[in-house]
Amino acid sequence: MNLKFLKTQRGQTVTEYIMMISVSVLIGITVFNKLSDHFLKNPNSFVNRQLNQFQKNLSTSGGDRYQRFPLKLPR
Repeated sequence: MNLKFLKTQRGQTVTEYIMMISVSVLIGITVFNKLSDHFLKNPNSFVNRQLNQFQKNLSTSGGDRYQRFPLKLPR
């Protein structure tokens, strides 16, 4: 490996860019995981409350709660 290249300004700039990219990727992954935990995996989150209410409304355990009407199309 050419150690002279690593000691130059160009080598230092490349190293700094690689470090900045890796740090920004790690920060992005961390933020995404935190938001996922907050919005999707939390049972009391707004999204899960809405999904639970939607599932309660559409569940078939209500028996005759909903009535089906035949669709009459004009000919």
